[in-house]
Amino acid sequence: MGIAYCLDHMHNLNPPILHTNLDSSSVYLSEDNAAKVSDFSVINSISPAKEGSSNRNLLEPSYLDPQTNVCSFGAVLFEIISGKLPDPDSLFLDPKPARDLVDPSLKSFQENVIERLLEVVRQCINPYSAQRPTMREVVVKLKEITGIEASTAMPRLSPRWWTELEIIST
Repeated sequence: MGIAYCLDHMHNLNPPILHTNLDSSSVYLSEDNAAKVSDFSVINSISPAKEGSSNRNLLEPSYLDPQTNVCSFGAVLFEIISGKLPDPDSLFLDPKPARDLVDPSLKSFQENVIERLLEVVRQCINPYSAQRPTMREVVVKLKEITGIEASTAMPRLSPRWWTELEIIST
């Protein structure tokens, strides 16, 4: 939820800010297990790419958009659930029961909750980016499933977190 709230916040800034390389290695946990998204350079999503430029790259706004972040978030969510990177074939062409996709080290889980989370994953990693939900829609769906509010997803116990916030705000 912390990752989803963070991306939603970044996407709703004016101008929006996109994460250029979101994966599980760019998410850290604070002492109280709250997610902290890091390890990224940001791109202002409205800065124009040079027309006719032959040296376009994947970090230019024409290739990176909020839906790219949504897809990356879906991959991270799947990795959290399963302990593996998503295999689109198993999620779309040959869907398995939720219990078969869950990380075997998870001792207990509610299968109906996992099924609902996997449906969010499927929506996020839809191969057609125009059919993916926005991060705001993802947050709403995940909040319905988990009941976790933004204030609950924030780190509370780490004095370093509050120091970082103070440094960022100045």
